[in-house]
Amino acid sequence: MRSPRTGLSLTALVMSAAFVVSGCSLTTPADSTPQSSGATDPTDTSDGSRGGSSRDDEVIECDGRDTTIADSDRDYILRGICPTVSISGNDLDVSVEEAQVGSVIVRGDRNEIEAGDLTALEIEGQSADVEAMSLGSLSIAGDRNDVEIEGILGSVVLNGNDNSIEARELGDVADNGQRNHIRTD
Repeated sequence: MRSPRTGLSLTALVMSAAFVVSGCSLTTPADSTPQSSGATDPTDTSDGSRGGSSRDDEVIECDGRDTTIADSDRDYILRGICPTVSISGNDLDVSVEEAQVGSVIVRGDRNEIEAGDLTALEIEGQSADVEAMSLGSLSIAGDRNDVEIEGILGSVVLNGNDNSIEARELGDVADNGQRNHIRTD
């Protein structure tokens, strides 16, 4: 039989654990509008906070770190060295033209990405619109994506449907989907 003291201690322990676990799982809703940092420039995020309204560009300095964007209905500009950029939000406009990016992984839907030269692009989401200068390899598992490469596109693997790929020059293409349009300029 348990003593009253043991029962009280066990109850306190369970309540403490529940408090800690619930505190760790709190997230900010993706559609909430961030508070202004108080800077005179609404896009100035030098203090680490998110400035401006949902229509302002948010600047992210990668500083050599992999970067993940899991927001919705926002505009981002990435700068610096970004080995891997993961985009898992929806309705985002992401510019990596001012950054040195190795690979981009797009898991969200209806995202627009503008890039310079990329090593790899992987699209798992739907209805992405990507423009880049050159691309080493492209892999698409989603549907209704549009990819335009101004220069050379090394290799393409399509496992989705109704995608449109355009490049000045194309390397090897494996089209495992249906109704994909692949063309050169």
